Amino acid sequence: MQELVYQLFNEQMLVWELARNNNFAMQNSMQKRFNFGNFCVYVKCNPARISSLMAKLDKKSIESRPCFLCTENRPVVQRGVEVGNFVILVNPYPIFENHFTIAHKNHTEQKFLPYINDFLNFAKNLPDFAIFYNGAKCGASCPDHQHFQAAPKNYFPVINDCKSNQSEFKFIKKGKNFRVFSFKNYLRNIIVIEAESGEKLTQLFENECFKLKKDDSEPMFNILCFYEKGEYRLMIFPRKGFRPTQFYETDEEKRLIFSPGTVEMSGIFVTSHEKSFNKIKKNDIINIYSQIS
Repeated sequence: MQELVYQLFNEQMLVWELARNNNFAMQNSMQKRFNFGNFCVYVKCNPARISSLMAKLDKKSIESRPCFLCTENRPVVQRGVEVGNFVILVNPYPIFENHFTIAHKNHTEQKFLPYINDFLNFAKNLPDFAIFYNGAKCGASCPDHQHFQAAPKNYFPVINDCKSNQSEFKFIKKGKNFRVFSFKNYLRNIIVIEAESGEKLTQLFENECFKLKKDDSEPMFNILCFYEKGEYRLMIFPRKGFRPTQFYETDEEKRLIFSPGTVEMSGIFVTSHEKSFNKIKKNDIINIYSQIS
């Protein structure tokens, strides 16, 4: 599977001008870093991401626009790799190089638990990549169509933080072939589940993330997963808010255009607005995390 997606990316760069141009622009985007002691948070300015950042996600807006993940609405030049009920597509508005969208073949609403086995399958069979999920109210720009995303795992700061800051772990559960823990002093809440078995990981996920659910609605969260050395590592970012108050500011001097999803929760803030990139400060990052996590 991994060889096929790399091949897909190279082929699409040759024939799809929009994706090629946006990948080139992404590689030349501005970036800065804020140091928080044991970890860093990065900020990127990527003008091509404006359609995702500014997406109108109210019911009326969603129902009135064609779904851009449905086969009949995708560009003719866009090709994919079919895997079961999903198709892997090059993301034409990338945050990273080799950024893919993994879309369900049918138009069905964004949900995680019914597709967790598919999610883990992609993580295991794309070992260079992290697979991530934005909840319908947690950064998904297409909440009416089930999809995941994939990008090389070396791009996600939280993955390195998890490997280098083990002194900050707070263990919740431990067993012979699994561990469940959170981070201390990390600005945002995170639950990490490590397990050798996909079945065990699914069981732990349901126990930790759905035990407080009172109805059929999905809890607010972002999820990141990768497979390494015979083990899954699933990172859950519980959410309490969608967009920070700064996003809705009418005073342009105070407005910051950030719409956090898994990438932001992992430690990379992305904006399409140069003003927001220039204005954001360390205290803004602390404040935004406190609002949404």
